[in-house]
Amino acid sequence: LAIPDHGLVDGMKGDEIGNYRYQIALYPQSGAKLSFSTLEGKPLKSVPAALKKDHSETIKELRKDLKALQNDLSAQKTRMDREMCQPRQWSVEQFTRYYFEHPLMSVLSHSLIWQFQIGEATVSALYHDGQWVDQQGQTCEPLTQAQSVQLWHPIDHDETSIVAWRTLLVDLKVVQALKQAYREIYLLTDAERNTQDHSLRMAGHIVKQHQFITLARIRSWQAKLTTFWDFESSDPKVNVSIALPHLGLNAKLHLLQPYDDEDSSEDTGVYNHMITDRLRFENEDGEDVNLSTIEPRALSEILRDCDLFVGVASIGADPNWNTERYSQGYQTYWHSYGFGELQEAAKQRKQILEMLLPGLAIADKCHIDGRFLHVKGKIRNYKIHIGSTNRSEEHTS
Repeated sequence: LAIPDHGLVDGMKGDEIGNYRYQIALYPQSGAKLSFSTLEGKPLKSVPAALKKDHSETIKELRKDLKALQNDLSAQKTRMDREMCQPRQWSVEQFTRYYFEHPLMSVLSHSLIWQFQIGEATVSALYHDGQWVDQQGQTCEPLTQAQSVQLWHPIDHDETSIVAWRTLLVDLKVVQALKQAYREIYLLTDAERNTQDHSLRMAGHIVKQHQFITLARIRSWQAKLTTFWDFESSDPKVNVSIALPHLGLNAKLHLLQPYDDEDSSEDTGVYNHMITDRLRFENEDGEDVNLSTIEPRALSEILRDCDLFVGVASIGADPNWNTERYSQGYQTYWHSYGFGELQEAAKQRKQILEMLLPGLAIADKCHIDGRFLHVKGKIRNYKIHIGSTNRSEEHTS
């Protein structure tokens, strides 16, 4: 409700300055960009020297405006991404006013798939090139009939529908503001049904603590750097957590002490590495909740966050990791993660590669075999692990 329109029209604005023209345009993925051109429309690579000299204050204001736009766009992308965790609904009037027709929000919303409730049925549609289209690319008019609107989430749809949307986005060359159609899905496993009140899916990973904690905070988790003093009590409880107020729950990913090693902590006592442990959900009374009772979308989003933390911060994702410097526990894990079975996010990456590779100019030089992408170069052949991106090289001659 409080998002300013910044004077935008269809995601852009511009005017003349001296003998030139400026334009600020918003893009779903790359954000706001400021560009200059001649009055005849010839684009310029940078700010003209004449404008820097005679209109320096105006240029400063433009850059200030650009930064404000970037901040607002980034904040709204983050907010909308977090709403993928909660099936929030809007009326057609609210959606039209604050998303579909809003000068800034329309840049984001026009790249996304929306789900419309029409009577007892639901219709999914994307706004593209001035019209609404369904997953087959056929035109439709959901706004005129819908009672409510919400963000489309792949976990609510079958594989056929998901693949259809992914194919359509590729065909239309749509770059989504959020990872939506290609979003990773985490369904409850048999192992989690057996453990009931906790998941070990993300357990046992050695992560770089500073990276891990920073990323957790970016994703709105409560997290602090852990020191060896945190484990001095008889019942240490070290974790990162996030509140799910719409469910009355808190998700907690527990962390364990790293292997005893000369490089295990800094002079301040802060551990350089941590080991991930179980993920559990607590209700408002602090009691553990059976995973099978948690809304599938919320469970999937929490596991997706944890997989992201591990995927980025794991030592196995560091191709330059010095295995000789650390104990056997670190070395064993680095090899198993860096070249082992694919995590859920990596499986998704593999599916995307399988879809995109045939259309690339280097398609005849690439092929996927199991968990590796093989690339044939002029000097070397590369074998790249799809999960960690660690690679090995071989001379071709």
